[in-house]
Amino acid sequence: MYSAVYDPPMRAGLQRRALGALFLVIALAMAGIAVASALHGRWVIVFAAGVLAVWLGSLAARGLGLR
Repeated sequence: MYSAVYDPPMRAGLQRRALGALFLVIALAMAGIAVASALHGRWVIVFAAGVLAVWLGSLAARGLGLR
């Protein structure tokens, strides 16, 4: 019934890695925002962006199979 192209376990692994890569890019962007905000003394934004960067970094690590 299914063709050889459709392989759910393989697609799930690819999707998980793609999400991991996406979360890594967003985590790096949030870390950059935190650094830029620290240079300008916006400490509330530093804290918020830092927390988001750590959270997204942990999701990226899980998605990329590093944890």
